[in-house]
Amino acid sequence: MDAVSFLDVFVTGGENNDVGYSNEEYDSLVKSAKTDLALDPVARFEALQDAEKILLEDAAIAPIMQRKTSVLVKDYVEGLDVRNPFANNYSFKYVELNK
Repeated sequence: MDAVSFLDVFVTGGENNDVGYSNEEYDSLVKSAKTDLALDPVARFEALQDAEKILLEDAAIAPIMQRKTSVLVKDYVEGLDVRNPFANNYSFKYVELNK
């Protein structure tokens, strides 16, 4: 649950940097967040925010969609959990039809 996990992906020469992104200022901010600023949560968070801004301004990544699902359920259907955070894998094990 640390932002550096996602930002570290785009560091120059990183193992998961499949797009080949490279920016010295970005690399420096991410490195500082992992070393110098590790014990200063406020400054570390600001450095990670600045790194993210660079990443977005350079268009190394472009968030273009957000997953969403709409579900219609009749009033007499009970026990169906439509707030499943893991996609549309609904379990009907506890569903009851009360007509």
